[in-house]
Amino acid sequence: MNKYKVAMATGLASVLALTAGCSTATGGTPQTNPAKGATGNDNGSAFSMFFNLGDGHGFDPDLSSWEAYLDDEGIFEGLVIPGPNATKPIPGIATSWKVSSNGKVYTFKLRSDAKFSNGDPVTAQDFVYSMQRAVNPQTAVAAGQGPVSANNLPILNAESILQGESGMTPSSLGVKALNSHTLQITLSRKDQTFLRDLTLPTSSWVVPLDPKAVKGMKPSDWSNPAKVVSDGPYMLQSYKLKTSAKLVQNPHYYGKTSLKQITVYYNSTAGNDTSLSSFKSGQMQETMLQPQDLAAVKANPTLSQELHMYPASAQYTLAVLPSQNTALQNPKVREAFSLALNRSVITNSVLQGAGQPAYNYYLPTWLNPWVKKYAPAYNPTQAKKLLAQAGYPDGKGFPTVDIIVGSTTDPVASAIQQMWEQTLGVKVHFEGLEWGQYVTALKAQLPANQVGFVNESTNANYANLALPQTLKSWIFPGNTILINGFLSPTDYKDWYQIDSNASLSSSKKLAEEFAIYQKGLPTSILNNVKLGIQAFQTNDQSLLEQYYGQQIQQNFSISVYTPLQPVLISSKVKGYQPDQMLLIDPPYWLNNITV
Repeated sequence: MNKYKVAMATGLASVLALTAGCSTATGGTPQTNPAKGATGNDNGSAFSMFFNLGDGHGFDPDLSSWEAYLDDEGIFEGLVIPGPNATKPIPGIATSWKVSSNGKVYTFKLRSDAKFSNGDPVTAQDFVYSMQRAVNPQTAVAAGQGPVSANNLPILNAESILQGESGMTPSSLGVKALNSHTLQITLSRKDQTFLRDLTLPTSSWVVPLDPKAVKGMKPSDWSNPAKVVSDGPYMLQSYKLKTSAKLVQNPHYYGKTSLKQITVYYNSTAGNDTSLSSFKSGQMQETMLQPQDLAAVKANPTLSQELHMYPASAQYTLAVLPSQNTALQNPKVREAFSLALNRSVITNSVLQGAGQPAYNYYLPTWLNPWVKKYAPAYNPTQAKKLLAQAGYPDGKGFPTVDIIVGSTTDPVASAIQQMWEQTLGVKVHFEGLEWGQYVTALKAQLPANQVGFVNESTNANYANLALPQTLKSWIFPGNTILINGFLSPTDYKDWYQIDSNASLSSSKKLAEEFAIYQKGLPTSILNNVKLGIQAFQTNDQSLLEQYYGQQIQQNFSISVYTPLQPVLISSKVKGYQPDQMLLIDPPYWLNNITV
């Protein structure tokens, strides 16, 4: 069997499988089921991949962590799994399902031969146990980490339970075991994409857990391979924080797995991908390039044939920072800053073609082309006019503008700095910070002579899944960075005092912070959320588009570009397909992880 080394640089998994005689790659979990990954054989093949194993919170699928994404790559398996067509899932632990006439009740028949890695059978009761545990607020509190994102699935009462609403207990969740092999899930509304959404990494909590194994576990035990009992095709054999993890075949898995071993490596060195020379020498069969390497690769007749550009998931977005100066809370000012950005120059010149313009925090245009109709066009003349109308002709009297990013270098931020200074006449200060300093800076209120933007990015999401169900579910846990800059200076100081008060319980802190958001956020934001809730409740596509369109046009945040991942793949590698919903690491602001 030929063995190949692989070098890649994306923040989350695009799985690479090594098989006899050639290298085959695909997104998903490698096994004989084509939807779950690599073709191959059971002759002892093994492969390596990279992953961000950096938060140390373990492999508990009922909590939010980086490691939970690896759960989704093969340690745990849910009711359905991605099919060859990403929008059409195929059976996983469930062999079949029926949907009620009103579209709200799903009844799943579970396979009788599904077992956990300790040999225990998987039952419908195990799904109920795990899902109720996931929405129980105390699960996250006890572990000291973030809860799952129940907002992604309209399972009856999930969000209300997670938010600790009065009278809502885990037993109120819309999930029921009709018998050992029949599971019923009730939704709060009809959702045509429910089965598709069960296959997403954000839905990794809809998996079974063995109560016998879990009930005695401490939070730290979820990093101990001897303690983690799972039902997927692979099980955790070893794990070293910020070093590596190794998966081996689950001997009790119902299906045939194609690979004997999966090794995951971590590398914390950001922006240090020097593997082009290794690819050219034949040592590497795959590597992701930095934009500065693109010109030379495109000019090389051989390498240019092996170059692939994959649209990524995260959008490089600028969010307003808290400040004692409210200049950026003026919509005319934000629009001026957005119109002064030449996104085409950034993507074509600064990034050497390794990007495409972006306009919304959650929605890349490759996934939602309709976003473009709300997109602002580069218009420096109108930008200057709007800034003058706001009281700052040619930038006179405008406070210094900070641009904060979580890496020490960022050519895109530097380009934005020049565009704003030249077009608007304002003074702009670019500040590239180490990660710890960056996290601290997110909550620091700027003085009255400064305003600022922070580079904040996240995974793409299907448009319907990023809709708010309630104001509280929209704010927590994901959107606070996007809206903190819109609180008045006094409200923000009150918020910060609460947020930094270690003596408050998490539920008390959340309630007091939410009260500040309710009274302190601008009417424009609150009305936009109401529109999003209406779109969620009615499943109306036109309302959905209006909801996101308002955010773009009012520049609640300013998205700049979506990375195009430049990947060199040897002609020996067949069938590579990245999972674009996980392909989030742009060239600069997350770790480059190398196998």
